[in-house]
Amino acid sequence: MCAGLSSTNPRSIGRWRAVAGGGKQLLFASVLTLTNVAKDAQAEVRRLLPQKFIIRTGWVAKGIH
Repeated sequence: MCAGLSSTNPRSIGRWRAVAGGGKQLLFASVLTLTNVAKDAQAEVRRLLPQKFIIRTGWVAKGIH
């Protein structure tokens, strides 16, 4: 989370929009960050699967997206 943006206070969000050059850049940065976090989480789940389960084929790991 951005420093100073600790809540969903509309005034706080408006201030960050002004700093970020408009809502589109802030929205894009947020979506990109969440996408990267989700991809990292998926990779970690795939990596840990063999430690928890007996994986005979790659079918299960391919289903994680």
